[in-house]
Amino acid sequence: MNDKEVITNFIRDGETDRQRIGLELEHFVLNEMEESIEFEVLSELIRTTGEKLGARLISAEGKVVGYDTGEYTVSVEPSCQFEISIAPFSSIKKIEEVYGEFRKVWDPVLRSIGFSLVTGGLNPAVEAGRVHRVRIERRDDQPRQADHEDRGAPRRGEDPVDPPEGRRAPV
Repeated sequence: MNDKEVITNFIRDGETDRQRIGLELEHFVLNEMEESIEFEVLSELIRTTGEKLGARLISAEGKVVGYDTGEYTVSVEPSCQFEISIAPFSSIKKIEEVYGEFRKVWDPVLRSIGFSLVTGGLNPAVEAGRVHRVRIERRDDQPRQADHEDRGAPRRGEDPVDPPEGRRAPV
């Protein structure tokens, strides 16, 4: 089997009859000098914002690393990216609405301390080999977009070509 077939089969393994789609989008949190926000500052902002929203807080090693509202989850990724994982919906319009609500919450919070959300492939201010990594071990129970509706996709660290038995989606 060639690489294209492996990838195609992997994607097909996650298919269902339902017409729904979710979204995961990572942002860098940068100031005007393109400096990244410190993990401790972002963690505290996530805690206070999550509490105000009545969301379920997600912690690892005693630090708040995300929250879950039911419609979306936010989390801090290893290079301090700020990720939103929107639950699967049957309408792109609904996904846009959820993302818009997320931005209505976070843009003013970050603006108040001189930061903003930036999307891009790499942090523009840091060479790839010099990216500061958040050293918090993730737990298997930390939610991801797929956790809103587990379709049998491999979890972080699992082989995407051959996930463990019981984690395969029905074909």
